[in-house]
Amino acid sequence: MVPEVGTAGQKLLAQAKVLIVGAGGLGSPLAAMLVASGLGTVGIADRDTVEESNLSRQYLFDEKDRGKHKALQLATRLREQNPSVSIIPIVKMLTMSDAPDIIASYDIVCDCTDNLDARRLIDRICGELRKPLVYAAVRDWQGYAAVFHHTRNKSFEDAFGGFASQNDTKNCALSGIMNPTCGIAASLQCAEVIKIVLGLPSDLDGGLLCFNILNPLFRLLKL
Repeated sequence: MVPEVGTAGQKLLAQAKVLIVGAGGLGSPLAAMLVASGLGTVGIADRDTVEESNLSRQYLFDEKDRGKHKALQLATRLREQNPSVSIIPIVKMLTMSDAPDIIASYDIVCDCTDNLDARRLIDRICGELRKPLVYAAVRDWQGYAAVFHHTRNKSFEDAFGGFASQNDTKNCALSGIMNPTCGIAASLQCAEVIKIVLGLPSDLDGGLLCFNILNPLFRLLKL
């Protein structure tokens, strides 16, 4: 067993409640990794249905899932993977009216969305409720990962601010996304969730990791 985890760490993981917002290219592999890691409760919030264009990077779905809700189909797969984990599908888009109540039920939130309005809403509510927010975003060969509203209390706005308003208008449907980019970003998110649960320090708490796998480059920016 990994020394930083141990039996005590496994018990902490089994008690943790994590909400994943977005069940696409980031959220679906992240959910699979968290469930395999023995997290106690995993909530999955997404109102979208599976489309053919999703299948190249959202490998937990297949042709027979087309037209079905991602959150429900993903929950079915993950219950088969680890029946001991409580998996809660939430088939809706979070709004200002319901997001506070939903997020309040979890210990940690993972932002796996692909649009700016959703990111800002999640960031705002997590800040108000003091919930750690594990953020990731991907586009073509590039990805970003960070931890907000944790020990250093940085936010999405601290990381991107006006830059996001001007430049973060394209989602993955418009810019394209490479499958391995999603896998790397989701793996980083999973690691950060585990470190938060175990009380381990992380440079992504108050930092922004930027990577590009076309010409491999990883760079950590302090916020």
